[in-house]
Amino acid sequence: MKYLKYIILLSLPLFFTACDDSSDAIEGDGVAAIRVSPTQIYSLDGNIDSKVTIEGMEVASLTTSLGIDIPLSSGTGTLTVNKSILKFKEGSATVDFIGTMENGMVFRKPVTYSYNESVTASGPETVMRNEKDAKIGFSIDKNSTPATGIRVFLGINSGTPVEIGQNWKTTTDTIILKGVNYQNDDTLKYEIVATSPNGTSSCKFETVVEACVCNGLAEFTLNNEHKAFDLVKGELVEGSEAVKTDVENEDIILQASEGKAGFTSATSAQFVVATEEAYKSGDFNAIKELYAEGTKVSTVEEVKDGDVFVYHVTRTVDDKEVEVYGIMKAVTVYESFNGNVEKIGILFEYKFLE
Repeated sequence: MKYLKYIILLSLPLFFTACDDSSDAIEGDGVAAIRVSPTQIYSLDGNIDSKVTIEGMEVASLTTSLGIDIPLSSGTGTLTVNKSILKFKEGSATVDFIGTMENGMVFRKPVTYSYNESVTASGPETVMRNEKDAKIGFSIDKNSTPATGIRVFLGINSGTPVEIGQNWKTTTDTIILKGVNYQNDDTLKYEIVATSPNGTSSCKFETVVEACVCNGLAEFTLNNEHKAFDLVKGELVEGSEAVKTDVENEDIILQASEGKAGFTSATSAQFVVATEEAYKSGDFNAIKELYAEGTKVSTVEEVKDGDVFVYHVTRTVDDKEVEVYGIMKAVTVYESFNGNVEKIGILFEYKFLE
């Protein structure tokens, strides 16, 4: 256990000399020191006993600005204090130690006590609105009186805090949350309240829910050479000049005819018309909502420059069911030239969650 140490250095020939509060005692002839520890008190504490040690001089009596005398035995005594006695202001309280030496000289040394909350919390300042677990940890300081109970409350934005009913550990524990359960820009306001027979301690922690934005960006071109694309693996399907409808990874297949280009799918892939605004934002949850609410198709007869589509694919990969959402935009549609449909193609740019 580490404590802040306070020291008085007194030069006996001069009767009074002060030194840096944080210095260690200096050994040597004519030098004395007063040590006081601990000088930290926690919100769950009752009384604490500060050990007072005087070295290097004879002190006839020792008292404090609190009006409490400290009996000494072989230069050592004890000051018992608590929150009520110290009357903390802005987290600190100063106590003067006043000693009378054998020769009648009086010295005074101020010592600062600090007030600390027993419970503290830490975690991310923002959480993404997705299915992943986000964690906020809290603990009781090891130097504090132990907690006998913990309660956790959550308020969303300006809403009334509601208790999270759970059997929390009274030493250290973790709040687990999923951003997907909240809305973009929600401020989650947590308060952890610890109790002991001596009182309560509380701390507050806030985190903001951020939009889960598609962080993957790529492009592909469908044309006569590469007619199909795998939206799960993000790669062109080789050898798809003669496209077969039973090929499991041909999620989007070029359909070309005179004067227009479109696409279809040979898999579970389905598409919903979306907007430029949706494409620019790349909000993954908004993409899922657009898909859920929209009209789903597996074929689009004609695509124009700037058309945007949300897509969804499910597939078994390595014996695991994979579900993929994304949004794609037709950047450029290459139409037939002088009736040559083999020149038809579509350049797509697409966004996805990596």
